[in-house]
Amino acid sequence: MKCKWMALVALALPLSLWGQDSHGFRKIFDNEMSDEYGRSLYPHNMAVLAFREGGAVSLGFENGYLQKELMDKSALFYFCHKCNLMSAQLSHSGFSKMGELTASCGYGRRFGSRFVAAMRLFYIYSYARHYEPIHSFTVDMSLAVSITDKLLLAVSAYNPIRMKYGITGSEYIPAEVHLDAAYALSNRVLLSLTMQKCFPGPFRVTASCGVTLSKVIALSFSCCLPQPSVSLSCFLHWRRFSLEMASAYHFPLGLSPQCRLSYGF
Repeated sequence: MKCKWMALVALALPLSLWGQDSHGFRKIFDNEMSDEYGRSLYPHNMAVLAFREGGAVSLGFENGYLQKELMDKSALFYFCHKCNLMSAQLSHSGFSKMGELTASCGYGRRFGSRFVAAMRLFYIYSYARHYEPIHSFTVDMSLAVSITDKLLLAVSAYNPIRMKYGITGSEYIPAEVHLDAAYALSNRVLLSLTMQKCFPGPFRVTASCGVTLSKVIALSFSCCLPQPSVSLSCFLHWRRFSLEMASAYHFPLGLSPQCRLSYGF
């Protein structure tokens, strides 16, 4: 379930591109009105959030394939001050009889203006009806580098230390590796490419293109292979509030709508 959710979020990387009246990613992240790129990348790479001073709070949900058993809900807070990034997130996947509750906290540090390193600690509470709940812990690590003023590269690894469910259990928590590249083609067009590998699980490649239509609206389109899926996303922005509305369609399985409301400060 987690691998599926991560892949769908990766489809929405280039959602907010408005307000880019300067050059490159460092300037984009310096603008509090246009940092939703970092927020949408956040679930698998915390480091990109440290390119801009300030923070945000957000609430979101996703309904996987329109099934109540695959309902995901999350709340996020992060704040970056003087190159130091702190974050906290609470998310729930599943429904009342079976699912996972995940809490995380993290710290990141920006070195100079181009390099960021971050780490998060996760607590996972897994439950299923008629079974004892399982308590688990793991970490993820992420790096982000602004190669040029228009090119950003990022890498992240979830559960690189191969922790098990229940700490001493027999089943490993799935590990994930993401490689991300984003290029600002112009002030209004952003291209991105994400490569994702789950262990165990398939290898996925996602290509995205986002276009700024005005200061209050942006659109993006994404496609993912080899398991074919497409995504269309819309971002609305008013003052410091942002509303993301997106829908991904997986050809064998169906539609997965999602929505997120954010407030930046």
